[in-house]
Amino acid sequence: MQLNWKNERGTRLFGGYAWLKATTDSLLIRTTRKAYPAMAPVCCLTKRSRGGWEAKAAYKYQGVSLVSRSPLSSYNSLTGRVAKRLHWGKTAALVELIGGHLAGSVSDYRPEREWDRGLYVRFSIDH
Repeated sequence: MQLNWKNERGTRLFGGYAWLKATTDSLLIRTTRKAYPAMAPVCCLTKRSRGGWEAKAAYKYQGVSLVSRSPLSSYNSLTGRVAKRLHWGKTAALVELIGGHLAGSVSDYRPEREWDRGLYVRFSIDH
């Protein structure tokens, strides 16, 4: 299920919800998976304004259903982005400040792979 709304002032709201129900009758799930994503609501708010500014915030919850004992758990993820588009003659550039996993570290699908909070700057030039 999805909702996508935007207005003429540069605001966009996106929301979605995914739900999965699986049984252990499946040989593939019984032999290869200890957990699977069961539900995933997501919400994203984007705002574009004059002067080339953009801001975005996104929230995602990943619910996990356990088929057997699994070290995986559900998690919340919050990301944000502030960007500025620049122009020098025919050259365009983009400067972005991006924050990932701002609600805390995330371990998705593999418990040994944990993603910590992060904040970084990205600069790109279109030519």
